Amino acid sequence: EVFEDLRRGGVTAANCTCSVWEGFAETMGNIAQWNRWFHEHGDILLKVRTTADIHRAKQAGKTGIVLGFQNSSMLGDDPEMAGIFADVGVRVVQLTYNIANHLGSSCWEPHDGGLTRAGHRMVAALDDAGVLVDISHVGNVTGRDAIDASANPIAVTHGNPASFCPSARNKPDDLIGALAARGGVIGCTLYPLFIGGADVPRSAYCRMLADLAEQIGVDHVAIGTDAVVGW
Repeated sequence: EVFEDLRRGGVTAANCTCSVWEGFAETMGNIAQWNRWFHEHGDILLKVRTTADIHRAKQAGKTGIVLGFQNSSMLGDDPEMAGIFADVGVRVVQLTYNIANHLGSSCWEPHDGGLTRAGHRMVAALDDAGVLVDISHVGNVTGRDAIDASANPIAVTHGNPASFCPSARNKPDDLIGALAARGGVIGCTLYPLFIGGADVPRSAYCRMLADLAEQIGVDHVAIGTDAVVGW
């Protein structure tokens, strides 16, 4: 029903989380489940590996699914894992979730120590594998380090400007500016905690999107609902 709703809504592509805290084996099991869904619902879904696949999904009237991780626990401390997961279709990896790990700090840590040496190696490996680095839940120092360290544009797949809603999960203007200057994208979330509450009107969210597009350019602004898809 979720996949049918996406299609009825005209969604061309969505980034869907297939792992957060799981280890390697569980994560591969989750990817296998997604592959079954791609087979069973091939009339409306298409697995996205390249941007060309998004255009193919649009032309075929399907919704392209970009598989992603919201953490890096499944990668361990081995940069080679970036390429292994890329080979099975993962295209987005968030460096940290809600707690610090061996790659860097989360946005909720009292002290952000920045991107670690292991983090720098992993960012380079993700770059080489063609995987997008995500800093949505990442601390601001670690996030800025990742922007500077990556050879490719990176993303905040689901977050908002802190100037719109002062949450630690949202991003300051200087980080958003640096992200856009390197070609990156911020996907603005509708999650109530990060827009100021469930009663914030849609017009305020839309105004924020418009203001952000004026600030950093429309090519750097997306929709990152943070809604649950497929689980």
